[in-house]
Amino acid sequence: MAKIRILCFLSLDGCLLDRRSLSVLCDPADKYGIGKIRKEATRYLEEPVSFVSLSQWKQEADGLALVESCPEALSLIGSLLRFDMADELVVYLYPAVQGGLRVFEEKPSPSFWRLTGSKSFRNGIYRLSYSYAGCWRPAAL
Repeated sequence: MAKIRILCFLSLDGCLLDRRSLSVLCDPADKYGIGKIRKEATRYLEEPVSFVSLSQWKQEADGLALVESCPEALSLIGSLLRFDMADELVVYLYPAVQGGLRVFEEKPSPSFWRLTGSKSFRNGIYRLSYSYAGCWRPAAL
């Protein structure tokens, strides 16, 4: 069964990293592991994408589809989260408050995520890896 991974680059205030800050993460030595994450992908998702064919691909194929946070992909990321299509979420947290576009602005459906890995770097950058743990359900009264 195939999986969909969302790769997010956020500042402390939950905003999409600007290009200047993002360039620090994309160093040629791959100090932060972004190159490895990209190499693991067998498919890259960009707008527009048919959710019917994507759902079918997830059920019938093996592999990993990757969508990276950027202004053009925010709508796709919101839809993937709203329809519970994402399986993994990798968040790079950059130690700055910068304002700007919010990655999770499109009101995704409530869901739970399990922390599967974390790594801190000496300069304050964190990489947090999560796997989808299910839809949010209100507790029974």
